[in-house]
Amino acid sequence: MNNLPQIEIKSFDLIGKALICRWELRDVDMIDHIITEDEIKQRFAHKIAEAMIELKLVEFTKSEDIISGTASFRARAFVLPDVQVKTLRLEKLI
Repeated sequence: MNNLPQIEIKSFDLIGKALICRWELRDVDMIDHIITEDEIKQRFAHKIAEAMIELKLVEFTKSEDIISGTASFRARAFVLPDVQVKTLRLEKLI
């Protein structure tokens, strides 16, 4: 049995919120440490995830099966692929 969180992806035509993370770095900010593009993406992803939780854009549920003694946890959030986000940006909707 795989005991790791599993991701299930479903598509829906919904309108939601866009979370936009911005970080302006000057050359002087990176003197001590050169920040890679992957590090920037990781920091953005963590910041957006924190905002999603804080703004209650992620639904968390827990159900328990008393007979088997197991608990099932779920998290649900709606997201768009980057191509669709780019379309919204080009149409100046975000």
